[in-house]
Amino acid sequence: MQAGVINWHSFVGGLDEVLRRAITRESVVAAIPESVSATFQPTFAMITPAIAIRAFAERMKFAAVLWFAALWLTFCYVPLTHMVRSGLGA
Repeated sequence: MQAGVINWHSFVGGLDEVLRRAITRESVVAAIPESVSATFQPTFAMITPAIAIRAFAERMKFAAVLWFAALWLTFCYVPLTHMVRSGLGA
């Protein structure tokens, strides 16, 4: 991947960090250990929709709540996380 080049990997990303293969004890991004960031991301992905669901949980069917959580994860969390973690031009 090259910085400033728009191609398939610009939107989807590569397989460099699948199953956290690229994370080592020495890997640091913006002065934060990458292992800390990799632990924070799933926690944030679970807590954020839980806060939103708390406002309307009793007023909706459980299936609708699950759909909301799945759609939020897919269309809000995943693209934003990709933009944050992908770096320049990735």
